[in-house]
Amino acid sequence: MTTMTVPTLTRHDLQERKDRITATDVAAIMGTSPWKTKYDVWIEKCLDMEPIVPSPAMQWGSLMEDDIITFAEARLREHFDDPSIKATRVGTRRKHANGIMACTLDSVLQGRDEAIEAKTHAAIHPNVDWTAWGTEEFSDAIPPYYRDQVCGQFACAPNLNRIWVVLSIGRMVPTIYCLERENLLGRIAEIETACCDFWDQHILTHIAPAGEATLETVKRVRQAIDPATIATIDDELCERQKELAAAITATTKQKEAVDASLRLAMLGAERGRSPKGHFVHIGPVNVKGYSVAPKSYQRMTVTLAK
Repeated sequence: MTTMTVPTLTRHDLQERKDRITATDVAAIMGTSPWKTKYDVWIEKCLDMEPIVPSPAMQWGSLMEDDIITFAEARLREHFDDPSIKATRVGTRRKHANGIMACTLDSVLQGRDEAIEAKTHAAIHPNVDWTAWGTEEFSDAIPPYYRDQVCGQFACAPNLNRIWVVLSIGRMVPTIYCLERENLLGRIAEIETACCDFWDQHILTHIAPAGEATLETVKRVRQAIDPATIATIDDELCERQKELAAAITATTKQKEAVDASLRLAMLGAERGRSPKGHFVHIGPVNVKGYSVAPKSYQRMTVTLAK
């Protein structure tokens, strides 16, 4: 039996990421990331952090990376009618001349000014929303947060003129996108300026930027707990937290009441349809737990027929 391992960052890699702004930090600094804020970046650079524990989806994404690159390599050989095209990880770590930015490319193409960036989406389940991605092969229609990441890579690798972004979606053949440096020169310059300003104004000074951090980032901050210490908390934050908790409770109760009415209307049936075309389905869902025991339950979904 073959033991599969997930690629991980070394202690040196982690320190390098802390000492520089990486391509994955760029979207947060530019305000285009849906997962991370510039406050998160500041926390990660300035405070002592626990390492990220990879989720099952992250683990699968890492394990699939080599296969995605191999697929892209074969597809590009066919596209260019050039059997000599070969991807390599040699020379994938790049540092910007500004001493602030850095990136690690997934792979580069030997003898060519091109690189490959592998992306996975819904790697372990079939529920896919890829509305932010274009459907045409070799287009540059990728989400703005990944576009900014690619621009960060271009900034750190001035010899690259093209980056192929390969998207692998659950149960679908990967799609290859093509981003050209010449079409992104303005954004690359904006990113270089914004990253340098962020470093000078916030990282070097240890002054947090405006905005909010995400809960998952704050949870990872290492801290020594003193039982005798009582922190001073903003009253406005406390009141807001209570208001939101009450609103969630009220909304949850309202939804449960509506769900109950729908289920009563569907007694004896697992499917229903409204006059306007809403489709309701009640069916079993099997959960294979990673930290909990497997279980089975029923889920109700409501969709509007197009």
